[in-house]
Amino acid sequence: MMIHPDTESPLISVIMPAYNAGAYINEAINSILRQTCTNFEFLIIDDGSPDNTAEEIKKFDDSRIVFIQNRKNKGLIITLNDAMQRTRGKYIARMDADDTCSPDRLEKQMEYMEKHPEISILGANMVYMTEKHVTNFPEKCNELKIQLMEGNKISHPTVMIRRDDIFAKNLKYNENYPSAEDYKMWTDAISMGFNIENLPDVLYQYRTHPAQTTALKLDEQNATVKKIRMEYCKKFTKNKNSLNDNEIDMISRRFEYIDPPKPIFDLVYKVRKINSINKFFDMDTYNKYLKDTLYTYLAKKDVPDILKEKNYDLEFKLWILKVYIDKWIKNTVS
Repeated sequence: MMIHPDTESPLISVIMPAYNAGAYINEAINSILRQTCTNFEFLIIDDGSPDNTAEEIKKFDDSRIVFIQNRKNKGLIITLNDAMQRTRGKYIARMDADDTCSPDRLEKQMEYMEKHPEISILGANMVYMTEKHVTNFPEKCNELKIQLMEGNKISHPTVMIRRDDIFAKNLKYNENYPSAEDYKMWTDAISMGFNIENLPDVLYQYRTHPAQTTALKLDEQNATVKKIRMEYCKKFTKNKNSLNDNEIDMISRRFEYIDPPKPIFDLVYKVRKINSINKFFDMDTYNKYLKDTLYTYLAKKDVPDILKEKNYDLEFKLWILKVYIDKWIKNTVS
């Protein structure tokens, strides 16, 4: 079943899948209908919910709403891909049925993408409703590209997508990556050459509750995320298996502190070498990222050991020394 308004093509198509969302969907719908940017269509898809989700959606009388009702549950990935094909807007915005977004969310994202035509996918920061915790996602594409090796750094329901860009390269959600289909889509997008950014603004309010998909499928999500990280690291190494599982795990945890730190320095030496050859990441941005992660380890006693290491070349030793001096100056000044 689909109810479609007879209107001209909108600027933005908002997609909101819903499954058993009757308890929260009113708030989610209202937060979109109250947007300061009004030129949008709002595709709400009830994915075969056995609860009162459909009844709650039907309470709204707004010509911008496109109500789609799946006779049976198709699952999130199929539902999203189907909905993408129905969109008519220049931009596609995602929304979850148990969250809310700020009134100026669509306006801010749309205006930014209008000013930056090179950006294909744009996320934003969000606040967790209960915990009041605010995310701090990397903003620029060069930073984001690096940190995707750690895990997903783009909040799925906050994104706005340039429709023609992804349709031109047939970028869509992959059914083989359940519970982390968004993370897979972002790493695919980066590999295809798309530019992705996050706005620093907090434009989304994320609700956590026991019945949400993320909570119910945590084990599946963790396994899928690990698979995606492995595949992304192989793209970084140009499909050469030069990073083992333990090294990828250390990268995903941002070189988390270990004592003694020699394996960390060995890994940093290795990934810098890989990137100097493959140039997967912008070198200056990657050096800054690695430098920031090494600050924890550069205690005075460690530096002489690094400089004596025979397996490191002179360029790496000088770089470590420079990092250490920069750290010392920064600590002295502060």
